[in-house]
Amino acid sequence: MVKTMFFCFFLFLYSALSLAEEKITVVTENWHPYSFLQTDGRIVGQSTSFVRKTLEIAKINYSINLYSWDKAYALARTQESVLIYSIIKTPIREKYFHWFCPIAKPIAQSIYKLSVRDDIEIDKKSDFSGYLFGITRGTFPQDVLAKHGVVEGKNLQLVATSDRNLKMLLLERVDLIVEADDAIFTMLKEGGYPASHIKKIYSFNGHNGGELCMALNKKSSPSIVAKIKEAHKKALLLSK
Repeated sequence: MVKTMFFCFFLFLYSALSLAEEKITVVTENWHPYSFLQTDGRIVGQSTSFVRKTLEIAKINYSINLYSWDKAYALARTQESVLIYSIIKTPIREKYFHWFCPIAKPIAQSIYKLSVRDDIEIDKKSDFSGYLFGITRGTFPQDVLAKHGVVEGKNLQLVATSDRNLKMLLLERVDLIVEADDAIFTMLKEGGYPASHIKKIYSFNGHNGGELCMALNKKSSPSIVAKIKEAHKKALLLSK
C-alpha cells in the first residue's frame, strides 16, 4: 500500500514538473499590422494571431512581450525556451534557431521617400549608396543593403523601431527608408498622414521580400520543439 502511494505520488510529481517545464517566452517587436499593442494592453496582429493559435494547439504555456527588434532578437538567440516572431530566415540566422515557417503571407519590402523629394531617383541597386537610409536595427533589410554599400556611419541611420524609422523619414532626417508595404501604410494612417505623403521608388523581389517565420532558440527542449512543429502544421491547415 505504501509503495503504491509512493509510486502514485512520484508519478504525480513527475507529471507536474513536466507540465511546469512546458512554458516558453515569446518576444516580438511593435510592427503594424503583424504585432502591436492595443489600447487595452493586449498584443495583437496578423502574425500574433497565428502564433497564439499554434501555441494553444500545442498546449504550451506562454507569455508575449514587446521589445525593440534588436533586444527581442538578442533574447531569442541567447536564451533557451524563447521564441521570436515575425522573423525572416537567413543563412546567418539559421543556425541559432528551430524554424517554423510561414506564419503570415510573404511580405513585400520596398524603399520609400517623401513624395516631395523629386530629386531622389533609384533605377538600380548601385544607386543605393548615394542616399542616406533609415532602417530598423538588426532587420533583414540591413543585411541586404550592406551588400550594396549602405553601411552605418556612412549612409545608414539605424533605429530601434519601425515607428521611429518612419518618423525619421517624415522629419527629413533620412532620404529613404525600407519598410514592409503593409506596415508602412498602417503606420501612416495611424499617424494621420495620407498614403500620398510618401512614394515607393524601389521594390525588392523574390527572397528579398521575405517569408515571415517564428523561431525558437536552438537549446530549447526537444519536447517543446516537437509540439510546436506539429501544432504549426495543424495551424497552417486551419488557416487555409
